[in-house]
Amino acid sequence: MMDRKEIEHVFQWSDEYIKKNPEILNKSTNNIFEELDDGTKEMHHLRWGVMVRARMKNMTDFTYPGIIEYLSNFNECSLMTEYIGFVLQTQYGIYMVRLLIEGNNMGKDMFPYVSANILYDEAFDIKDIRPILNVFEVNKESHLLDSTIRNYASLISNTKKKIIS
Repeated sequence: MMDRKEIEHVFQWSDEYIKKNPEILNKSTNNIFEELDDGTKEMHHLRWGVMVRARMKNMTDFTYPGIIEYLSNFNECSLMTEYIGFVLQTQYGIYMVRLLIEGNNMGKDMFPYVSANILYDEAFDIKDIRPILNVFEVNKESHLLDSTIRNYASLISNTKKKIIS
C-alpha cells in the first residue's frame, strides 16, 4: 500500500476529477478503469480513487452490519478494497478492528478492506484482543492473515508509544 499522504493525494485528485466529470460515477468500475488509463504510472493509482467513489456511491448504511453486507457483495482483493477501507476509516470513522470482528461474526471476509489499514486505527481497545485473536484463529488460512497480524501488532506498538510519550 502507498503511504497515507499519497493516498490522500489520490482522493483529492479523484474528487476534483469527479467534480468536473460527475457522469463518471454512473459507469462501471471496469469502464472507469479503461477510460482513465493513459498508460502512466501515476494514473494507475489515481483512477483507483475514482473507482472507489463509484463503488461506494450506493453505500447508504454506515453501521458495521450495513457496511459488511454491502461489501460482501464484492469478491475481490485489490487496491480497491484497500482504498475502500481507507475511506471508511478516514472519512466515516470506521474502526478496522471492529469491522474485522463484526465481519467474522457475520461470516463475511473483511480482511481485504482491513489488512492494510488496521495499523492506522485511531485507538486500540484492549477489550478487542480476545475477539481479534479468535478471528485470526478462525481465519488461519487467509492469505492476508500475516500482514494483518503484523499491522495489528504495529497498532499496539504505536499506541504504547503514544501512551509513554
